[in-house]
Amino acid sequence: MNRTKQKIFKVSLFSVIILITLWFVKDFNLSWVEVKNNYAEITINFLFPMNKDKLSECIQLTNDLPYATDFDYSLHWLNNSVVSIKLKEQSSIKGQNIQLIVKKAPSQYPFIFKNANINVQFKSDVALLKPNKYLLIATDQPFDIQFNTPMDKNKINKFLECDATFYIEPQKMINDAGKEIEDPCSFKFTPKTPLNNGQKYILSFRKGMPSRSGSLLKQDTSVILTTDIKPIVVSTYPEPNSKWIGLYPRLIAETDSKTAGGSVRIGGKTIIGTYLDPYHIAFLLPEVLDSDTHYEAIFEVYSASGEKSEPKTTSFNTVRLDENRLWLEVLIKNEPKVNVYRGKKIIKTLSCSIGNDAYLPPLGTYYTQDKGEVLVDSRNREGANFWIKVSDTCLLQGVIRDAYWNIKPEFLNQFGSQIKHPNIILKDEDIRWLYQNITSDTMVIIHH
Repeated sequence: MNRTKQKIFKVSLFSVIILITLWFVKDFNLSWVEVKNNYAEITINFLFPMNKDKLSECIQLTNDLPYATDFDYSLHWLNNSVVSIKLKEQSSIKGQNIQLIVKKAPSQYPFIFKNANINVQFKSDVALLKPNKYLLIATDQPFDIQFNTPMDKNKINKFLECDATFYIEPQKMINDAGKEIEDPCSFKFTPKTPLNNGQKYILSFRKGMPSRSGSLLKQDTSVILTTDIKPIVVSTYPEPNSKWIGLYPRLIAETDSKTAGGSVRIGGKTIIGTYLDPYHIAFLLPEVLDSDTHYEAIFEVYSASGEKSEPKTTSFNTVRLDENRLWLEVLIKNEPKVNVYRGKKIIKTLSCSIGNDAYLPPLGTYYTQDKGEVLVDSRNREGANFWIKVSDTCLLQGVIRDAYWNIKPEFLNQFGSQIKHPNIILKDEDIRWLYQNITSDTMVIIHH
């Protein structure tokens, strides 16, 4: 029994010695790091003669900031076992904490590979990257402050001076593993109470503010904050108390100053606007409105700083649809088609082709302006039977024909699809029916 125990002990001891030896051979090295003004020098003694030419292929660098991964390093061998690595931060972000990883670096002995994991804490004087000196802000919206080095978020407030007070939170970012983490260089400053419009505030960071690496801000640094003027919605389409508005109107907000965007709330839904020009924001509805119905629309716009206007409310009534009134709905999503309505009832569904990309028909409510039996495009040497003008840039027309009035093969079987042509193309028998049955000022709604 004692012999069995002794044997087990010897085997266990031998196994431990083997494991320690393997660890020593593979992972034990002597290393030291010296951080200079703008670089770090890492010296590694692998304790075994190394394959010098292969080391660079075995080096990895990891850091916490996915947008600041620009590093440069050079190798200098002091002897066969000892290497000096000069490592520099190349991006505008300095003072990071870096892991220099050596993985399976081959030695000069077969089957002996070396690993190393060395922490490098760079240092950098603290400075502001953004903004430089001046910043236009909204009175109640957050703004960004970016430092050149990772900061201790709990220390910033202690070194901050301003007539206003702010909530300070790190910005969020996604790391290489796809996980949301805090950005130690970028912070969101949100006023605790709304500021005054058109007023200057001095945001000062006092000398001595520390970074994560322990470096300090060497002198007081200030940013002049100017709060924006509140934009005003001076007019809307539809105007208040409008009547007979089409079922798919293009809502528009006009402002007294330059804006960057806006929204409108209507029918319980919020719609984000499309930027037309600095003074006009347009809104396209997600669906057609009901006929003969009262609607209330609440407009709100914002400037480039994020300063929001006061809500502007307008109300309107949509057009009444007589039971015998003909009107058209052009659907441009999936398989394009034209629905012909009599009052609220669809009486025909016509397959069509529409333009794609730059040729997409203009969305909105239109009224037919003119029509004809023959369309001739002399510039492109083509034409069509029958046409109906919907807008200045779009027609309903028959299938496209060449100069000899033969149907162009590329347009023969394109119904229900998108093509490179600005007009809405229908079969000849369908456009003929429309030509014969609809009058001028027929409502045409084009939407997704």
